[in-house]
Amino acid sequence: MAKKLFLGTANPVKVRIVQAAIRSLPLELLTPDDLNLDLQVAETGQTIQQNAAIKARAYCASAHLPTLAIDGGLWVEKFPAEKQPGHLVKRILGANEIVNEQEVLDYYVRELSAVGGESTCTWEGALALALPDGSLASSTFSFQTILTSKPHGKIVPGLLLSPITIDPQSGRYESETPWDARLDTKWVRRFIVENLDHL
Repeated sequence: MAKKLFLGTANPVKVRIVQAAIRSLPLELLTPDDLNLDLQVAETGQTIQQNAAIKARAYCASAHLPTLAIDGGLWVEKFPAEKQPGHLVKRILGANEIVNEQEVLDYYVRELSAVGGESTCTWEGALALALPDGSLASSTFSFQTILTSKPHGKIVPGLLLSPITIDPQSGRYESETPWDARLDTKWVRRFIVENLDHL
């Protein structure tokens, strides 16, 4: 019988990543939509690890199920400190301003053009698994990709930088990468497998 795993987010990209990560595992993934749960969690942590834990615990308390939460950020090697996206990848106008995905993509293309057309970047992720008994497992991961000012393909909904993100190992654009081949999907799967016995 499949164990239930609740995903503490309404972000469709994270849902797709976790769906791909648990394929073939004895798990049933549930989302806030499945439980008609509308929970607004204030991300008051100072780090992505703290924010992942805050979200996991809050959703677990409401869903009463083992709950996975994911948080992340982006650091671009050639960008100056004041232009580092960090955990605000989409908020190019400031922490309280969100613009549409094409505007965000255009912004990064301009900024990359200004620093030579491409840059190595580091994606960092934090995973937290909160259990109804109050325990918490957590992990972090990071991987590097290349950002280029030459878009290729269409924006994958929710993955606004997918047309300008290249996997340095395969040379493939993220816009053409299957969900189960994504680097973050592989890290999520590893974490879930490591904690499968606790679910």
